[in-house]
Amino acid sequence: MIIFPIIALGFFFNSEILILSQNEFDNLSEHSLRAICQKENILHFIITIFPFVACGLLLLGVVLLIYGCYKWRKIQNHLDEQVKSDTKIKKINAKKMSAEEIVNKASFEVSETEVPFDIDPFINDSNPKSDVDKKGNYKAKSQDIRNSHINHIIDYMKVERMCFMEVNRQYGKRYDLQNNVKIDNIEYDFIAVSKYDNIDIIFEVKYWRSLPASSAISNMLYRLTKAGINYENSAHRNFRLTLIIVTPNKNIDLIKNRINKMQNENDIHAPIKIEYYVEEELLSKYNNI
Repeated sequence: MIIFPIIALGFFFNSEILILSQNEFDNLSEHSLRAICQKENILHFIITIFPFVACGLLLLGVVLLIYGCYKWRKIQNHLDEQVKSDTKIKKINAKKMSAEEIVNKASFEVSETEVPFDIDPFINDSNPKSDVDKKGNYKAKSQDIRNSHINHIIDYMKVERMCFMEVNRQYGKRYDLQNNVKIDNIEYDFIAVSKYDNIDIIFEVKYWRSLPASSAISNMLYRLTKAGINYENSAHRNFRLTLIIVTPNKNIDLIKNRINKMQNENDIHAPIKIEYYVEEELLSKYNNI
């Protein structure tokens, strides 16, 4: 669009001018005279509007050129940031977890807060006929528990994915975030590698439908602290720990009170930042994404 008006202008000035003598003009037929008049009218029209068209095309061409440069620069910056992110991730020796490892991690997290169901205390050898019915009930109940466990795993992975989107929204401008990675066989939910300094954030996500036992909470906090120390030794970078607890709204106060009580009793020794997410709010924000 920038070059077209220049080419048209050059073509106009370099075109041959038709010169006729008076005798030649007088000998022209009526059809030739009409053709010459039409060409003169067209030329006059072009000369009249050409400056406006040329200016419009030049302006539009400049705008599109600037916009194209802006978009190219934006894409290039994104690619540069991605390269920097990949370089940092390689420097901290992190590896992406496989799909099987991700499912196993979620299964372990769910099992940590669920009551195990291994045996039926009602089965005995005193009444064989009765035991047949009870074994059938046991199998049905056991199948229901397995189905519930599987659904809990699916929900856990869904909640973790929504948490990653929320964390990325809050921290994405200052950190390069990676989820489901391993460093020296220790699994990490999210790692936020700082773009500006040497202090990264390790996120641990917990989806608690109900209040877990204090021992389960203590074991989880111990593993989180151990993961932070491992990160520092392996990546040679400083770190901060953030625990994200997702639970239904009805359990928020109960869990907060338990965590605060453990902190007051010095059961939580490591400096861990705790963030509480309401499950219903996460679902309303990210369920359709």
